[in-house]
Amino acid sequence: MHELRTRKGVHLKAYLFLLLVACSACGSNGKQKQDFYARAGGWDWVRLPLLEPYEVRLVDPEIPQNSWLFEFKDPTLGGTQLVKRVAIEDSIIYLRCGSITEFDRDTTNIGSTMSPTAWFVIDVYMKTEEGFPEEAAYLAYLEEHHYPRPRWLDVDSLSDTFGKNKKLPWQP
Repeated sequence: MHELRTRKGVHLKAYLFLLLVACSACGSNGKQKQDFYARAGGWDWVRLPLLEPYEVRLVDPEIPQNSWLFEFKDPTLGGTQLVKRVAIEDSIIYLRCGSITEFDRDTTNIGSTMSPTAWFVIDVYMKTEEGFPEEAAYLAYLEEHHYPRPRWLDVDSLSDTFGKNKKLPWQP
């Protein structure tokens, strides 16, 4: 009888241990997702969470010529700088980089090519990343894929909002 109780005790402990591990794994995944959207940056950089795992970063905000950077998952695109406008619609991230007005003298890159202006469409669900140096090609891509037109938001304004509220318009 003692042996039976001991085996039941061992099974019960093993079951409780597995249950505890499963629950902690579920909790930490939710916490990681929550941390992704809550983290504002580090001591010398600022970040804005877009849609996980994408973000824009501003390294050393004290530098006047500094710009928001975006890193693509597609190695051929690499990254781009001077992200000035962002829009999020469902699982789609839109970026507008480089010159916004005819008076800007800014440039950005699409892969290894420099361009005065660039539009990017990142579909997080479909895992696609596309960049365009001309607005006409960008608009044709939106139409071809039935993507909605973005409602652009200024990245610096979003940073101010995130700094105050710890929340961005597309976050639940």
